[in-house]
Amino acid sequence: MSVTKRRLLFGFFLLLFILIGSGIVLYSMGWRINFDNFKIQKTGAISIRTSPRGVDIKINNKDYPDTSNIIQSETLITNLLPKTYKVEISKEGYQPYYKTTEVESSLVTRFLNVVLLPQKLKINPSILLKGNIFTDITNDSKNLLVGNTATKAEYLYNLNDASSTLNINGALNNLKKGTKIKKAAILPFNPAQLIIQDQGGLELFDTKELTYDNLIKITPIIWNRTGSTLFYIRKSDDPKGGLVLASFDLVFRNENILTTVPKSINTANLTDIKANGDGTIAFSENNGDLYLYSPNDKSTKKIGDAVKDFSFSPDSKKLAFLDRNGQINILFLKDFDGDIRKKAGDIIRFNLEDKDDVQAMEWYKDSYHLFVKFSDGFDFMEIDDRAPLNIYRFLDGNFSFVYSPDSNLFYFIDNSQLEQIDFNNL
Repeated sequence: MSVTKRRLLFGFFLLLFILIGSGIVLYSMGWRINFDNFKIQKTGAISIRTSPRGVDIKINNKDYPDTSNIIQSETLITNLLPKTYKVEISKEGYQPYYKTTEVESSLVTRFLNVVLLPQKLKINPSILLKGNIFTDITNDSKNLLVGNTATKAEYLYNLNDASSTLNINGALNNLKKGTKIKKAAILPFNPAQLIIQDQGGLELFDTKELTYDNLIKITPIIWNRTGSTLFYIRKSDDPKGGLVLASFDLVFRNENILTTVPKSINTANLTDIKANGDGTIAFSENNGDLYLYSPNDKSTKKIGDAVKDFSFSPDSKKLAFLDRNGQINILFLKDFDGDIRKKAGDIIRFNLEDKDDVQAMEWYKDSYHLFVKFSDGFDFMEIDDRAPLNIYRFLDGNFSFVYSPDSNLFYFIDNSQLEQIDFNNL
């Protein structure tokens, strides 16, 4: 073989080596040929975490194994070209999950809060109640306050000892004749003690010691309890009048004035108040105007109108509020980098198919789903604004309900029977 041929042959194999080697390196780095547009693009991935595990995963009708386990909580599906994918997650005996999503180069698209509900949830009957509406529940779900809308009576139940049921009205009238309970709540660190608002003010009722003592000197106009702190609006100490937003530590029994309330609001208009774990407070007027107080800059601003229900998420990062037209709004109070990415101040709005029938809502423990109450039943809804919206019917009927994120138990009252759904055992 001549020198010229040997050189040409060497050059050919060197070029082939460079091309194959470069291709291997580019392939290992995630670069692929996209035959949809005949471009060389870097791939992305989809990460999936579900409850329960052991699911069937399909992406654009291609099956992928669920590789999650005790050590690895997620299934990572790699080498996906940048484009739109249809994701289907299913499990026998459960309602399926669907989502359409975009995969981008070098990025991981996340589905880390996928909750599949059984096609039929187990309902556990408990005890017969003398009331028909929930007033309060302890974090461990062992103590309940239940009201009777017909008799206006309040009952304290210990679910570990049903025989210990206490008629709060009867017990109070033995101590103070003519007491009328306007609102009640359980003291979180001592369920034998109740916070009672009567016609005279805010009192502390010890159901064991049978004592009834004043708790706050100036009666709040509206109040609520979050943890071991009361948050309320009351008249100002200033002789010129006005309202103040304040908190009261139930352990140390001291008050902290947070801010003055906008002068446009008067006592007759206030209807409800709720507080976040970080001290953010929302309160509403009877016309549906919703206000938000921020502890960071001590500002109070209006964030909604025609609002009939609102609730802070357990992770303290979101506020859900329900319009009177049935639209559910999710306000992000802080930057959120999860399955979806949102900035503080962003709002997702959900217009449900039967939005005119939405009555109330409450957060699920993962702060990524809501229990939504309709006149004929309850749905379990995600807050993921990537279509389609996954929303599951899990209970039929119109019941008073209460949910405890700490115990993950959902209670409802059906014909005076206390019923329970344990979401720990899906």
